[in-house]
Amino acid sequence: MTRIITILAVLIIYSCNTLKKNNGSESKGTTHISSVQTTISTNKSVYKIGEPIELSLEVKNTGNKPYTFLPWGTPIENKFTGGCLEVTDNNGVLEYKGIMVKRVSPTEKDYITLETGETVVGKVNLLDGYKLKEKGVYTIQFDETYNGLPESNTIKVKIK
Repeated sequence: MTRIITILAVLIIYSCNTLKKNNGSESKGTTHISSVQTTISTNKSVYKIGEPIELSLEVKNTGNKPYTFLPWGTPIENKFTGGCLEVTDNNGVLEYKGIMVKRVSPTEKDYITLETGETVVGKVNLLDGYKLKEKGVYTIQFDETYNGLPESNTIKVKIK
């Protein structure tokens, strides 16, 4: 009896680890996340307090297979519908302050599929989701593995 329990425990642990690895590395079973590149940028690096900050998120399929992901909550929607960035200043991480959208489960039409070499870009005003009210330097990065996308490069913007 003890031997059967031990075997079952090992199988459960193995299956949990396998599920964890697959959920973090693939989106909809098309290809590995390492074949996708996310890049954020702004149109300039210095802004006045309250001036709109146009942030672009570019997602490129650098792999050799189609890549499918859910754009919800990312700048690919061309608006903020959830916190997907890590924005920090000298005081630490800023909380997301934009709108939060609750949706029903996604359907097939809600996903975006990028073919090999294909790119999609979305733009948002950073101030619609994060309150950069003080002078200083802010560091911005797209969060790691958000809706099947890897973390982006890190950029800095200065508010004067």
